[in-house]
Amino acid sequence: MLLALIGALAADATAQPGATTQPGATTDRIAAAIAAADAGDWATVETLVTPLVADRSASKGDRAQGHRLLGLARWEAKDSAGAETHFFEYLKLDLDGRLDPALYPPEVVAFFEDVRGRHAAELKALRPKQRRYLALNLLPPAGQFQNGERTKGWTIGILGGAAIAANVTSYVLLRSWCSDDGTCSHGDRARTVREVNLVAGIAAMTLYVYGVWDGLQHYRRPSRATVTPIAVRDGAAIGVSGVF
Repeated sequence: MLLALIGALAADATAQPGATTQPGATTDRIAAAIAAADAGDWATVETLVTPLVADRSASKGDRAQGHRLLGLARWEAKDSAGAETHFFEYLKLDLDGRLDPALYPPEVVAFFEDVRGRHAAELKALRPKQRRYLALNLLPPAGQFQNGERTKGWTIGILGGAAIAANVTSYVLLRSWCSDDGTCSHGDRARTVREVNLVAGIAAMTLYVYGVWDGLQHYRRPSRATVTPIAVRDGAAIGVSGVF
């Protein structure tokens, strides 16, 4: 059944090179190409996906898959230039694309990462810019969430919210229990509530000051770690990493 599907799709690709690929046919074509790749039939892979990558009506993900498969096919054919072209096109469509080291030989994975490294500037320019606002650090925990520190942000938010709630609640009680001359009803309970009000106010202010300081300390532009292989020997890749 699978061989018949591959044959039919390959014949269709040959007979109608300019035809637009339909969504259902695209899914079948990719599945057949992956099966052919697993079988080591790289000629069939190229026949199946070459029309797909040129079809602008195909989805971005499907075209990315097509370029990835063509890159692998060109690598197997010892065509380094062709493999680089398709791997680069794959990365332009999927900026975080990877080759699973568990599925592919170390040499092709290293070559793929080398392509990523040599085109790092071009790929970085395609990545959507994340806007950051310095003023958000004055509104903790917004600064923590902006800086990617979600656990710390939730901690500051929950503790700060509880402290503010306790401060406001105790203040309302004191306003209802105490007169303008400072005398209060409810005796010891009023003193306890006053202490709660003071402690909660200090805690809320402390958390706010800490949140602002922490947000400014960790405020940064988006950075991305990269690994660029610079040499391959005996199946092992040697590379340099950096953050920018």
